Amino acid sequence: MRDAEDAFARARSGGAGALAARAEAMRAVGRALALAPENTAALDVFARLVAEPPEVLSPEAERELAREADDSER
Repeated sequence: MRDAEDAFARARSGGAGALAARAEAMRAVGRALALAPENTAALDVFARLVAEPPEVLSPEAERELAREADDSER
């Protein structure tokens, strides 16, 4: 579980590797919850990952938001 917490801390710090660290945290949390769904530490990290958006969006998310903004203006 320490892996997920460390990766989440790196993701929150921002920078070039933030999106990769966030993905790493999600994978680690997923593994922890698959093995022990009652793992409160994993549930806590998962809740923070969901509740706290990344500082920088992925290019895919940026394109989707731009597309939706264009669609709403029509």
